Amino acid sequence: MMPYRMFLSSPGDCVEERSAVHAVVARMNADPLVSAFTRLEVIAWDWGAGVPLEAFSSPQISVNRHLPTPDDCDLFLGIFNCRFGTPLPDLEFRKIDGTPYQSGSEYEFHRAWETRRRGLPRPEILMYRRQQELPVCQDVKQWQKLEAFFQQTPFMENGQWTGAVDRYQSPDEFAQKLEGHLRRLLSQRQPGSLPIFGDWLNDQASLLTVNAGPRYTGNAHVETDIGQAFDWLLVKQPAIAGLDKALSEVWKHLDKNKAFSAIRADMKRIADALRADMYWQSTPDFAFMLDTLARVEAHAWAEHEAHERAKEQETRNDTWRYREYSLQQAANMARKASDLLRNYSSLSQQRVMLLTGPAGQGKTHTLVHEVNQVLAAGGIALGVLGQTLSAADTLWDAIRPRVGWQGTHDQLLDKLENEAANRNQRALLVMDALNETPDRKRWRNELAGMIQEVFRRPHLVLVISVRTDYLEQTLPLLPDGTDIPWVKWEHPGFSGVVSTFLCEIIPGHFLQERQILPDCSQRV
Repeated sequence: MMPYRMFLSSPGDCVEERSAVHAVVARMNADPLVSAFTRLEVIAWDWGAGVPLEAFSSPQISVNRHLPTPDDCDLFLGIFNCRFGTPLPDLEFRKIDGTPYQSGSEYEFHRAWETRRRGLPRPEILMYRRQQELPVCQDVKQWQKLEAFFQQTPFMENGQWTGAVDRYQSPDEFAQKLEGHLRRLLSQRQPGSLPIFGDWLNDQASLLTVNAGPRYTGNAHVETDIGQAFDWLLVKQPAIAGLDKALSEVWKHLDKNKAFSAIRADMKRIADALRADMYWQSTPDFAFMLDTLARVEAHAWAEHEAHERAKEQETRNDTWRYREYSLQQAANMARKASDLLRNYSSLSQQRVMLLTGPAGQGKTHTLVHEVNQVLAAGGIALGVLGQTLSAADTLWDAIRPRVGWQGTHDQLLDKLENEAANRNQRALLVMDALNETPDRKRWRNELAGMIQEVFRRPHLVLVISVRTDYLEQTLPLLPDGTDIPWVKWEHPGFSGVVSTFLCEIIPGHFLQERQILPDCSQRV
């Protein structure tokens, strides 16, 4: 039987609430419905004999040494009243940004939060705060620290709530809420409960693969540039690394004389912004990058021309030739980086791709492949085929039962969004072959609104596919002057990879003897 570990974190003015936690846990452990499959364990430094506090270490060091840490538990339980706590030694404990922790409770919360931000599903985090205001909370500085804590990420951003804090009026109300919340959480672990999120996604991917039939050839996939498009759409590491490499090449060849000082300052600004947001949680300023790269290219060629004009007055020594080469490379690398951004950056910005192409180009294969690839890498992806949808009143009503979702479509989108946000990644939502949906004209009426629902959730990505000859009958008519809400991407089909595709998908020996296929043994 696996225990359910709860890490209890609070400042020193939550004595009644801490006692209530132990009472609730004791009562639930005595419940046969709970004890049949788990046992709740409270991880608390002051419970029982308490933690041995070593004379030559800070209390937090002793707690970490003798107890499981928040990231080792199933649930992090944070409770606050009026106090925020005592600052930790800044030589031993610092946040990722280098600032000190204002209390042990803040440090423990960050350990739990950082674990979730790395993509792990646990610990689940519940935060409770007693409904207290000044002057009931007499220590003004402590109360101000507490206020500041709940007004920052992940609870609030730009003055709007992005997280959740459960309020209570008294220890008794807290105990009632806590027990209800724990029973709800445990019901999801109980044998026979609904499958966990990852299992559900994998089940849906298997169903998608089966429904795709011969359109998906999983054992014979050939990479094309469409893969790079998905890297940018989902902000995968290859896209981030590719842009970083392209900009680094520009910087490496950028002239160091005064003529380039302003451009070098702007390139440094770009580098600083990318370092501060390594996973592109906020979309980078691609427009500024393109403008800066255009200036690099223009200035480098202008300096190159001036350098060439001066060659009659100068000895063409190694120094002269090196500057000529560097100016050429700076211009060429700037053009290469600009092309990369012009080709792909709009995918990262708009988060909606319209994949088009004639019948038989491999659109369904590509989308099923991408869903499976994302899940295999530990990501979040969900797909549905248009031909499998019913003729329900609305498209969302048709999609929900097809993917086995029992809640509303808002709850479905929120689940995908929240899971993606917790993992610092984007969730992929695929709707393939819109033109094959029964009564395809429904998309003309509903798709624009569906896209807006995706836009309201910054970690969601939508990919829709439509055969080229059905675009007008399927897509919504947009008013004049309205920005197109998707990036149109023409599927490359097998252009340039025909021989590779044939060698992958068809048993080579049988047809090679009849001179139908190229010699696959010669491929590198």
